[in-house]
Formats: sequence, structure tokens, C-alpha cells
Amino acid sequence: MSLPEMIPPSAAVTPASLTSALREAGDLTSGRIVDIAFSPLSATGQSATLARIDVEYHGAPDGAPNSLAVKVPSLHAGTRAFARQLGGYRREVLLFKTFGKDSALPSPKVYMASYDDKSDDFLIVMEDLSAGRPGSPFHDSVEDVGTALSHLAAMHAAYWAAPALAAHSWLRQWDHPDTLRGLGAALRQALPEARTAFGDLVSGYSWRVAETWLTQWDLFCAHRPEGAPTLAHVDPHPGQMFFPTPAQPRFVLVDWQDVARAWGALDVARLLAMGLAPETRRQHEQRLIDLYFVELLAGGVTGLTRERIWEQVRIMNLWNFHMNILAAVHSDVSSMAAHSGRVALDWREVLFARVDQAMQDWDTGEALVRWLAEARHG
Repeated sequence: MSLPEMIPPSAAVTPASLTSALREAGDLTSGRIVDIAFSPLSATGQSATLARIDVEYHGAPDGAPNSLAVKVPSLHAGTRAFARQLGGYRREVLLFKTFGKDSALPSPKVYMASYDDKSDDFLIVMEDLSAGRPGSPFHDSVEDVGTALSHLAAMHAAYWAAPALAAHSWLRQWDHPDTLRGLGAALRQALPEARTAFGDLVSGYSWRVAETWLTQWDLFCAHRPEGAPTLAHVDPHPGQMFFPTPAQPRFVLVDWQDVARAWGALDVARLLAMGLAPETRRQHEQRLIDLYFVELLAGGVTGLTRERIWEQVRIMNLWNFHMNILAAVHSDVSSMAAHSGRVALDWREVLFARVDQAMQDWDTGEALVRWLAEARHG
């Protein structure tokens, strides 16, 4: 399939439509686009397909973007089916349409976003982020994780207890029984296959904790963390990030398909466990928790202690294990596997061994026991 053929039939990416979109965004004050050319991006996402659009202008002012990026559904049948089951494509489009212009959201600038309910086709045309420095789950940078935590804290603070979040039915509500019931069913289905395929990469401790979690699922889900829910990315590992450079001085977080009204500690646990090698994480995690907490306070958040955030991070590592099991079983991991080959680090080590080490280091089993006790006693 050629790149133009990947564009959903319900969407039209043409010189005229892009001209209109850039004018509406204020990035093309005069002139027009007369020709476009598609080319593959060097890094294609795990859950979707990405391409670059080079544009040719007539009469455009200096500063008009010379290229854009386009995101469309994955060509991998299993990944696409799983994305439809979770509603990820629709959710990302609606996130950009609803909150995309909020300064608190460290997201790409989006020019076009459309979704077709019948086919689950979607299209997002956004800024080309190649001038930024892409992060990687295979790097081990405390500075990058600190930068990301600062921006996540600012976003969490901006949406802390925001009534608008609960009003949007398309936004996954992490405390809603239907959401939690679906997540539990997905884990029960995927866990046996994951144990068969990846059992040697995960300790018996973590498998036992996961089994206990499932047996106590309803009680676990009846309990709520302290602090208000906020807007959470849910999957903020460094591979979803672009870091500032002189040419692009912004931090940008991409791939918002799992975005939810949830607890900020969910994002913190994900970033700490996935973003750093275990020995590096052990050395720096408490300082990074402090950084996140201070940034929350600076954003006006009250009523949550640093110690309670740490307890929530420990328990939220269960969701890291949950997400990685589902990703490994249902998604196309070929892009991650190819990248891991280039850096001589097994992608399975990042997806499972790092989270397993965090599970043991943080004694998530003990945190689960405490959580369940709190749930029983109100």
C-alpha cells in the first residue's frame, strides 16, 4: 500500500485542505500549498502508522512549515482490532479536538483531526516534530525523566479535579466500574498467554502479585487513591516524547490514545519504571518523586503528601504490568523489536524486566495488601 492510499477514505489530505487548515491555525497568513509529497517516517509508532508530508507553497511567508506529519490507523490487523476494542483512535482525536489548544497540554500542534465511527478510521495531521530530540525507552537518562515529570506535574495540576473531565463520556474514566471491569477482563484473557511467552523474564513474585490482584479485583477497584483525579496520559514512557532543542524548544508528549481521567501517580509510576534502568531508578527515584511533588505544589495542588504519592506510585505499578502484558499480547511490537536490535537491548527487558524489578523493589505486593485492607475498612 502506498502512503497516499493509507489515508482513510473519509478524510482528504490535499493541497487545498492543508492550506485551509494552516490558515485556520494562523500558520499560513498568505499564499497557498500547491503540492504535497508523502514519505515514511523513520520511526513508526506501535499503535498507528506515521508519515511525513512535504509541502510546496506559492506565495507563502517565511516561517510557514515546510513539512507536517500524518497519523493513520495501524496496518497490523491485531493492533488495529485491539485499538478499536479500547477506543484509542477515537479517544485521541477527541482529545485534540477538546483540549488540544490548552497550553497545559504538552501535545503536538494539530491541524486536522477526524474519526469515522463506522470504520474506526482516523486521521491526524500535526506538526512535524523531527526538529526535537526524540526520547527512547532504551535510553537511561535521569535528566529526560526529570524534564518529563516536571511537565506531567504541570499538566496534572492544571486539570486537578477539573469538572470538565468527568463530563466527557469519550474520556476513559479510570474510577468508573465499566472501565475497571473491562480492564480486568482484558488482563484475565491475556495473562495466560503472557506467562507462556514471557514467563522467564518475570519473577514468580510479580506473577503471584498479578494473580492476587485478579482474585481481589472488585475490592481493589472499590478503593480510591487520595487526591483528586486529573488528566493522565497513562502511557508516558520516553519513547512517547520529544525533548527541547534550539530548533524546537518545546517538550512534546505524543500518542494520547490511552488518555484518561485518572490519578497522577499512574503517570509517575509508568515513567519511573519504564524510563530508567533499574539501578539508575533506584539511585534517583526518591529525588524524582520530590521533584514531581514540588511541581504539583507550585501548580496549586493541596491535600496530598509526598509520602502518599509514593504509596500510590508503588500500587500503580500494577497498571504498568497490566499495560505491558496487553501490549505484548495484542500489539505489533516489531518497531520496538527493531529499535532494540539497533541499541543491543532486548525490548522484552524494557517491557517486562524493568517493571518486574520495580515491582520487587517497591514491594508492590505489600502495597496491594495494604490497599485491600484500606478498601475493606473504608
